[in-house]
This record gives sequence, structure tokens and C-alpha cells, in this order.
Amino acid sequence: MNRSATVARAYLLAGISYPVWSLLAPAPSDPLAVWLGIGGAFLVAAAVVVRWDLSHTALANVTVVLGSIVTLHFFLLAAMNDMRPFYAVGSSMSVLATVLIVRSLPAMLAYGGFVGVLAGVLYTAEPDARKLAYWVSPLPTVIFAYHRLGAQLALEQRLENEVAERTRQLSETNQRLRDEIQTRQRLEEALQVQQKVEAVGRLAGGVAHDFNNLLMTIGVYAELLSDGLPEGSPLRAEVDRIQQAQRQAASLTQQLLTLGSRSHVRLSVLDLDEFVSDLFSLLQRVLGGHELVFALGAGKHPISGNADQLRQVVLNLALNARDAMTEPGRLTIETARCARDDLAKRLGVELDNAAYVLLAVTDTGSGMSAETRRRAFDPFFSTKPPDRGSGLGLAVVHGIVSQAGGHVRLRSEPGQGARFELYWPLAAWPRPSERSSTLLPAERARPASILLVEDEEPVRTALHRVLTSAGYLVAEAGDGEQALAILQDAETHFDLVIADVVMKRVSGFDLAEQLAETRPGAKVLLISGYLNDRSQSDVDGSFAFLAKPFTPQDLDDKVREVLGYSRGLAGEVASSGPERSRLS
Repeated sequence: MNRSATVARAYLLAGISYPVWSLLAPAPSDPLAVWLGIGGAFLVAAAVVVRWDLSHTALANVTVVLGSIVTLHFFLLAAMNDMRPFYAVGSSMSVLATVLIVRSLPAMLAYGGFVGVLAGVLYTAEPDARKLAYWVSPLPTVIFAYHRLGAQLALEQRLENEVAERTRQLSETNQRLRDEIQTRQRLEEALQVQQKVEAVGRLAGGVAHDFNNLLMTIGVYAELLSDGLPEGSPLRAEVDRIQQAQRQAASLTQQLLTLGSRSHVRLSVLDLDEFVSDLFSLLQRVLGGHELVFALGAGKHPISGNADQLRQVVLNLALNARDAMTEPGRLTIETARCARDDLAKRLGVELDNAAYVLLAVTDTGSGMSAETRRRAFDPFFSTKPPDRGSGLGLAVVHGIVSQAGGHVRLRSEPGQGARFELYWPLAAWPRPSERSSTLLPAERARPASILLVEDEEPVRTALHRVLTSAGYLVAEAGDGEQALAILQDAETHFDLVIADVVMKRVSGFDLAEQLAETRPGAKVLLISGYLNDRSQSDVDGSFAFLAKPFTPQDLDDKVREVLGYSRGLAGEVASSGPERSRLS
């Protein structure tokens, strides 16, 4: 039973019993209406307490008022009836009863002051030793009750503080537990996405080498066929379609490799703000009638990335936003710098880098449900019709950012748009270095000789035609062992060795490594449609590399770069005419 119910019952009992006391009061007494009026005041107070459930302070104030009325009544009756015992004892009991009910120190202090003033006034009006005996005797009880109540309230307050502190600790513990559960759920979701991405990456890596070899063969012969057709030939349109299909297939293979962080790209330090600003016109064309807003942070934000991949990330997000905004909407692109500790709390994961750069893309589209958010980065998952997307866009975005050592967070609710937050490790600007020109003069006594090492015969034949058409002397080797046997001949000299990385027994990298030991300074160009983890780390910064599939022009440009030829040498070398080496 709570405090209000207890006080209400006490008021109800007092209201019923108070008029009865008039029957016990000796004559002469005051009219019955006074007794009924005071009793009615108690009944009204009881009804108010039950109806409105008053606070402890309000209950104490009501008790003081009612107690003061009863005390005044009995004190006056006792004074007017010559301190008859009934009224004198009744006045003392009213004081004790009020003190027992009041549970507030200010209220008790106010009531005690009222009793003291009332007793002093009545004693002054008619001094009588019996008044002192009856009215002063409860005062020690009042003082004791005051101190006792103070101690009890202090204890209750201390207990309340302890309960509040324990509740706070429990609340904090529960909050930490909820945060840990949410963090674990996020990590589990991220792990599931990563596992799916890695599975697709392993699958792509298993077929990428052979598939890229086929694509390159198709592309090279299609370009050679196109070059051999006369102007205006109706077959040029068919060849263009072959080349377009080859480029699309190569792009799809590259996207699959990107999913599992198995694509080989050259990274450089880019200013994210400057890069995004350069895409403004392109993004406006992509978005059509939708509004484009840039909110770029102050200062420069260097990141380590590949320009083509970064452009693909921004375009993929912009295209998704455009498709999600059925009515004219707004796409906002933001950049900012984030400290590691703040970002770690936001993502709920441990971070390695000291600072990160945020690239946030926010749209006002239809938003995503919880199920769509959970599967948003799954490869081949899409809410679009089959003819409007392969489901690789967001998966590729996740793969590119992960490959750069960054993190991705998606925030979206149905009808409230979507916000993609990409966090890239903050990079350091490279120190400027002086580079001496290594370009050879535009004249050369003989065409450059090249050893082409490729275990796939169709690819080797296609590359041989491209290189000889460009004016180089080309020798062929079907694998790494044959190439080593050729290179062991002391009289044999090649200006450049072009070798496929993935070959049986002796890989292209092993061949390049042995050649570096036996013939320091020899120039090597490695080519491959797929690099595993070891060969990719070995190629970076060690040897020149060209990823398959590539066009004949890509190969010619890369060969000139490795040989150090100036652009003006093209006509000089080509003028020597195609010539096949005796070692082929």
C-alpha cells in the first residue's frame, strides 16, 4: 500500500470519528456543527487524496492544515472550559497524531511553530500552570520526532541515491551490452558480405586467367581484322560489335576480380576533393533532372587509390541514386576528415590507420528495407529489373574500398533515401623527386628485339603479329623453361622480354627474377590476366606490368615506355618492316 492510500484512510477514519467525540465531550461545549465541519474537512481531504494521488509534499501540507485546525479547536475548548481533562488530553493527542502523520521536515517545523505560538498566546491571555503541563508536555516528542524523521529521511535519501546509482550502473551495463550486440551483428553482417565477396573473387580468379587470354585473343584478332578491312566495308559494323562485346566481357571479368580484391591496379595519391570536383559535369549528365550538391570539406584529403576505380565507385553510387529517385530529387556528395577513435566508435570496429577520409553519397530516393540493406553488397543481388543491372555495382564499390583498406557503412530507411559512407585511409603526399629522362633518341640503328614468352598458343600468335606489325624483331618461347634455354645462349641478346606471369613449372615472375640475376639491367614486361596474392605483391614496384586483356595500342605504348622510346620513334621502328627472328 502506498503513502497516499495510508493517509487517505487516516483522514477517512478521523472524519468519521471526529463528530462522535462531541458525544463524549462534557458540557458546556461548542455546537455540533463545528465537530461535523471539521470531520467533513477530513472526509473531503481523503477524497482528494484518493482522486489525485497527491505527492508527499502536498500530503504533508494537507496534514499540517487539518492538524492545525484540530489543535486550534481543542486548545480553544480547553481554555474556555477551564482546562478540563477531556479537552486538555485531546489537545495533546491532536499534536501527537499530527506529528506521527507528517513526513516532511519543513511541514513538521511549521506545525511545531504553530503549536508553540498558539500555546504562548493562550497562556498569555490567561496564565495557568495546567496549560503549561498539558501543552508543553508534547513538545519533547515533537522535537524527538523531528530529529528522528530527519535521520529516517536521510537514510531513505541515501537508499534512493544508492538505488539510483545502481540503476544507472545497470542501465550503462545494459547499454554497453546492447552496443556490443549491435557491434557483433554489424561485424557478423560485414563478415558474411566479405565471405560472399571472397567466394566470388576466388571463383573469378579461377577462371580469370584463361578467360582473359580468350578475350585478348578475340580482341587482338578483331582489331587486326578491322585494320585489314577497306573503308566503307559492311563488315566493319560486325567487327565493332565483336569488339564491343569483348570490352564488356573484359569489364565484367575485371569487376569480378575487384570483388575479391584480386584485381591488379596501380595506386597513386589522389586529392579526393579535386577528383570529385572534376566529375561534376559528368554526374550532372548522369543524374538528368535531379539536383547535384557538393559539400566538400576544407583543405585537401589525399587518399591512395586508382583513378579509374574511384570514378567507377562514384558513378555506381550516382546511378543507383538516380534509379532510386522517381521524382526530382537531390544527390549530395560530401567529403570530410575523420579521426580514428571517433570513426572506431561510429563503426564499432578496430582501425589501423590514424585518420580516414569520408566520401559520403546521400540521395532522397525511396530508401531500403532492412532485408535490402542486409543484402545490398551481395554480388548479383539487385532490386532492379534484370535488364537494368547485373547486381555488381554496390558489390564492386565494397570490393574497391576494402581493397584500399577502407570501410563502408550504409544508412537507409524506407521512404527516407540512402546514405553510403565510404571511409578511405588518409594518405601522405609523396615527396617530390627529380626524374631524369630515359627516352632514347629518335633514331636507332636496328629495330628492337623482343623475346615473347607465352604458354597459350593463340595468345602468343596474336601478340607476335601485333609486335611484328609495330616493327619489332620477335622471338617466341612456349613456356618459361624454353625461354631460359634461349636466354642461356651468351650470344643471344634481347632488348626486352615479355612474359606471361601464370605459366606451368616456371612462372613469368621466376623467369624475370632469374634474368635479373644473370643479366642485370635486362628489361622485362610481365603480362597476365590474373595475379594471385604472391605474384601481385612481387610485381608491384619490381617489374613493368600490363594486365590482360589489352589492345594492340596498349601493348605498343607499354613496350615503348619500358624501352624508353620517344613518341617520334614509332615511324622509325615501323619503317624497318616486320621481321621474324630466327629463334622463333
